[in-house]
Amino acid sequence: MKQFKVWAIGAGLAALMVAQPSQVEARNFRIGQIPNSAFGCQICHVGANGGSRNAFGADVEFNLSQPGPSGDAQWALVFALDSDGDGFSNGEELGDPEGAWLLGSPDPPGGATNPGDPDDFPIDPEACGNGLIDRGEQCDGDDLGDRSCAAEGFDGGTLVCDGRCRLDTSACAECGDDRLDPGEQCDGEALGGASCQSEGFDGGRLLCGGRCEIDTSGCTVCGNGAREASERCDGDDLGGEDCASRGYLGGALACSAGCDFDEGGCVEDPGNVCGDGARRNGEQCDGDDLGAQSCEALGFVGGALACDAGCVLDVSGCQACGNGRIDAGEQCDGENFGGLGCGDLGLGEGALACDAGCVRDTSGCAPGAVPDEDEEEEEEEE
Repeated sequence: MKQFKVWAIGAGLAALMVAQPSQVEARNFRIGQIPNSAFGCQICHVGANGGSRNAFGADVEFNLSQPGPSGDAQWALVFALDSDGDGFSNGEELGDPEGAWLLGSPDPPGGATNPGDPDDFPIDPEACGNGLIDRGEQCDGDDLGDRSCAAEGFDGGTLVCDGRCRLDTSACAECGDDRLDPGEQCDGEALGGASCQSEGFDGGRLLCGGRCEIDTSGCTVCGNGAREASERCDGDDLGGEDCASRGYLGGALACSAGCDFDEGGCVEDPGNVCGDGARRNGEQCDGDDLGAQSCEALGFVGGALACDAGCVLDVSGCQACGNGRIDAGEQCDGENFGGLGCGDLGLGEGALACDAGCVRDTSGCAPGAVPDEDEEEEEEEE
């Protein structure tokens, strides 16, 4: 039976998706083709005047005598189905569990429930309230069948059973909806009037945790010697700050009674004063403060780097000779003669040398030297 029902509902819904729009017109004549049809069009549709079909309407549509608007409802084909999945067949809900009702016959005696509404089903008034979960009941009294708010998809709260033996989730809490539900201390910005002060702190911002519990990590107690939350300092705890980090030349930074910085003991920076021995505000150096620079760091071989009266590095005491590179004022450096030789200088044959002061030594050149005739002949023959 269940297998037939699943096939019938699935096929019925597929037929509706292909052949019908989402909003369909109700066929009033079909109401009389179903027993106990006091629900009117809503027995098959979600609206009183038609609209989308509910699960029972889909089964009726699939089992019409012929496709299309002129097809008749065939009760004999749908009475045994449980269209809305509430545990009762369509026949049980409409008072004809055996499918014996025929078109034109009086309605079966007794009440009826909507076979297209899973929340509307037959209840034995003598069974509901006996504390036992009977057929069709979700719960009964305190017996919730191991169900809970969490099992119903909520974060907490209290699940109860209503007078129709259906689960009542109205007291369940969903953390994160910015609404203070039963069992929650807070929810988002909804703090229920609580504050850091009401929680025993001096100030700060009260927060709400991910499980809707009060979070006091943003609250502060000024004067306990520990910098917290929005406090800039507390007692001797300055958070690593000092006058220099606060933009002053120096001095002693302190913390006020309100846990804010007290900069009264700091010394103002007079600005760019060259000669005060402190390199700052764009100065390359100031007195002996060279900013960790040296002749070697600037590419010289050695020497003494200095600072001039304008707080600019003075490299006049640095030595460049010996670095193998011809720098300003040098004629050569080591074996580097800039591509020149004795002949280029008009000094005939020989070899140039470079002295310790990076000046060309021409003592190895032979000005006016005349090549031997035999050597010239050999060169011509070659």
